[in-house]
Amino acid sequence: MLDSGSSYYAHLAILSQWTPYFKTNSTHNGRDLSKMKHIKLEGVDDDALLAFLVKVYPPCDLVISDANVTQLFEVAVRVDAVPLTKMCVATLEELEPTMELAVLADKYQKELGNLNVATIEWMAVEFDEVGNDERFNQLSKETILEVVKLSKDYGVQQEPPTKKKRFWFF
Repeated sequence: MLDSGSSYYAHLAILSQWTPYFKTNSTHNGRDLSKMKHIKLEGVDDDALLAFLVKVYPPCDLVISDANVTQLFEVAVRVDAVPLTKMCVATLEELEPTMELAVLADKYQKELGNLNVATIEWMAVEFDEVGNDERFNQLSKETILEVVKLSKDYGVQQEPPTKKKRFWFF
């Protein structure tokens, strides 16, 4: 049984076809998976885990879409499901850039290197808009510096991001 808050029954044989995380000789928190009846997956959203199970269980007919790709990607990375991660990356790379996508690409730079570069370029061009977006502050310091540097290269008029404009009256 897999548990991320809600419990789902699953076969290790099927799960292990998608990821070495669930191989029968693997361990989870120092315990042999093949002898465990309950596996707790910390930090995995219930809906994301359910989507993952629907995708990996035959007939594997869950379509990866804009609506579920982020959740599937995060679970796939968490359990090292390389084939599913690659499918999700292909879908993510086809999406139009957004701040949500930029934050995801920054968080998973290793897996989403090309997407991270593309979203950095997009943010640099759209700096006036994205620089004041509250999600911009969720990016790593290195990414923010790269966006600012590139935006200067693109000749974007820069004003530092502001939370509130203050007016002083004397």
